[in-house]
Amino acid sequence: MIEELIEQFGRRAKPDEPMSRHTTFRIGGPADLLLDVETRDELRTVLDDAREHERVVTVIGRGANVLVRDGGIRGIVLRLTGDFREIAFAADGRTVEVGAGTSLGRLVAETVKSGLDGFAWAAGIPGTVGGAVLMNAGSWGHAMSEFVQTLNVMTRDGNEVTFGAEEVVFGYRSARLPVGEAIVCGVTLRLESIETGGKDAPALKAEYLAQKLRTQPLKVASAGCVFKNPPGTSAGELIDRAGLKGTRVGGAVVADMHANYIVNDGNATAADVLELIDRIRDRVKQAFDVELTLELRIL
Repeated sequence: MIEELIEQFGRRAKPDEPMSRHTTFRIGGPADLLLDVETRDELRTVLDDAREHERVVTVIGRGANVLVRDGGIRGIVLRLTGDFREIAFAADGRTVEVGAGTSLGRLVAETVKSGLDGFAWAAGIPGTVGGAVLMNAGSWGHAMSEFVQTLNVMTRDGNEVTFGAEEVVFGYRSARLPVGEAIVCGVTLRLESIETGGKDAPALKAEYLAQKLRTQPLKVASAGCVFKNPPGTSAGELIDRAGLKGTRVGGAVVADMHANYIVNDGNATAADVLELIDRIRDRVKQAFDVELTLELRIL
C-alpha cells in the first residue's frame, strides 16, 4: 500500500520521514509514511486504502501540542493541505468558512486584515484550525467553541458529514463529535466582536501577541502547555510553587518563563520529555495532592 501511495502522490509522500522535522517540539522518530492530501477525494481514497490494508491513519496538522515517541509512528501520518487551507468570507463579513488545515496564525492575520477583532485572541497560538477545534483551544478567556457554527468532517469509513456546533460536546480543551472518531475537514466560524477596550483589530492582535511573548517561551522548541489547568488554579503555578522551574532530564527542561512548558534545548528525546512529565506529576501530587492531566497529545 505504501508503495502505491508513493507512486500516486509523488513528492507529497515521504516514507520513513523523521517527525522531528514536522513537530514544534522538534522531537520524534520516523513515520512509516508522511502524506500531504489536498482534496476530500484524496483523503477518502487514503482512508479507503488504509481500511482495506488495516493501516493506522494519524492526522497531525502543523505538529503543535504533540509529542511523537522516539520510535516514530506506524502507519500513515496525514497533513491536510491544498483545499483544506482555504479561507472564504461570507457576504455578511463576519462569517468565515475555513479549511481545517489552515494555520491559526494565517486565520488571525486574514480576519484582522478584514477589520474583524473576534479572533485576535488566538494570536500566537500554533497549530491548525482543525486541531484547535478538536482540543477547543483557547486563550485570554476565549475558546474555539464560542465561534464555531458548523463542522464538516470525514468519518474513518469515508463518509462526509456536516453538523452544527450544538451537536458537539465541547469541554475544557476537548471536543466530542457526534459521529465518533473523524477527521475535521472544515469549519464555519461566526466572528462576533469581543471586548476590545477601544482598540482596533490590528492593535488588539499586537497586544495579545506581545502578552504571549512576554509570558510564554514561544521562540524555543516546545509543544505548548503540557498539562491542563486543574479547577481553580493553573498547572504552571503549581509546577512553579513545587520548585520545578529549570528542572532538566537530558535535553528537556521546565521553562523558566512559564512552568507549564517543557522546552527542547536542542537535543531532547521523547524519552527525556516523558520522564520529566512523570517527575512533574509526582512532585505536584506530593506537594499539593493534585493529579495533573495532560493537554499534550502523545503519539
